[in-house]
Amino acid sequence: MNRVTFGIIFFIVSIIANLLFAALVLGLVTALCWLFFHNNPQVFGQNLYMALPIGLVASFLIFSRIQMKIVKKYNLDRFGAKTEKKKPAAASGEERPAPRQTVLPDSVKEDEVDDKWRE
Repeated sequence: MNRVTFGIIFFIVSIIANLLFAALVLGLVTALCWLFFHNNPQVFGQNLYMALPIGLVASFLIFSRIQMKIVKKYNLDRFGAKTEKKKPAAASGEERPAPRQTVLPDSVKEDEVDDKWRE
């Protein structure tokens, strides 16, 4: 499986799992609100408005932690960003090659400054 296919599959599965986990956490928070405030409907409604954003933030934070642990455990980051192979450092006696420079054709180069402003 190549990187793009794995990335798309991982993205779709992650979205579905995140939605299910958010629904689970929101249901749990709603059940806790009902458990503590079911006697007074007005207080239950007010606390429910506070509980829903808190549940969404909590589900996001918890799911991202779980997802990172899964990625590290199964070494799924090898499908992620390209990793460059590091070249071994040159020994002290060896010379490093000069950095490569781009050679432009003459048609791209600008005229001399003196020629440009002379009229």
